[in-house]
Amino acid sequence: MQKKFSALYQGLLTIILIMVLFLFSFLILTRQTITSSDYLIDTADKVKYYDETTTQINQAIQDLGMASGINKDGLKNAISSEQVAKDFTLFIQHSFSGDGYKTDEKPIKDSVRKAIENYAEKENKVIDQNNKQSIEFFLDKSYEIYDSNIRLPLVPTIGLKAERFRHQIFKLLGILGIIFIVMLVLLYFASHKHKHVLLRFFAYANLSTGILYIFLAIILKFFNPINRIGLSQKNLFDLVTSFINGMLPMTVGIMLIFIVVGLILAFLSIRIRSNLIDKSERREREREESFDMFYKQNRMAKEKNER
Repeated sequence: MQKKFSALYQGLLTIILIMVLFLFSFLILTRQTITSSDYLIDTADKVKYYDETTTQINQAIQDLGMASGINKDGLKNAISSEQVAKDFTLFIQHSFSGDGYKTDEKPIKDSVRKAIENYAEKENKVIDQNNKQSIEFFLDKSYEIYDSNIRLPLVPTIGLKAERFRHQIFKLLGILGIIFIVMLVLLYFASHKHKHVLLRFFAYANLSTGILYIFLAIILKFFNPINRIGLSQKNLFDLVTSFINGMLPMTVGIMLIFIVVGLILAFLSIRIRSNLIDKSERREREREESFDMFYKQNRMAKEKNER
């Protein structure tokens, strides 16, 4: 009965240790990925979000220009991808820090105005006082198009919540670290202070955590609900899905670390146990040899006395 209770107690401690290891590593994973503004900015660069957004903005400005009598491709490259990358990066950084951000309209309007002037010069059209007011109206509309593509509506809310949670992660990691140490101490005493038993349970915990990460990787790869989000804009869809799916490589890396560490600990546990068995058997043989020697000496002494 006592052995069953001891095994149940050790199993419970191991399960808690598995949960602690998983949560601890998962919090580190989220801190480095989905709660990081730098991670979102890097993801945008990897999926060529800036280039696609620039193309989308320029296309919208061209459509607006065609409605105003400008020929197709007349304002083909009114906005540069460098400007889009700069403003989007600042927007993300301000959103995650909780500060409001408004794109500077002057460089945008200047860029579009220059494109209009180049078009007018190419088409031999004169910009007189009569159509300057129309141009200013066109510049205002162009800026609205640009700003709406840069300042995505939900990002400030999500970014602020992510940043707040990111600041709480250190506290959670500290709490989990304390629980981890307590679990190791309890397991050490539950294993009757046998190092190989403690290593065996710790190996179980690491291998089990690695298996949990296998399931997480499968979910991210095949059952990610983000892939089913109905976003009409391809560039935004690519950004959101890549932002979440970008966790997959790190998930696989963490999984491999836990599995390798678990296997190493299991090997050490077996090695230590084997050494203990060898020592025990050697002591047993020495004790038997000592007993045999003592028995022989007594028998020889007895035979000598009988003579």
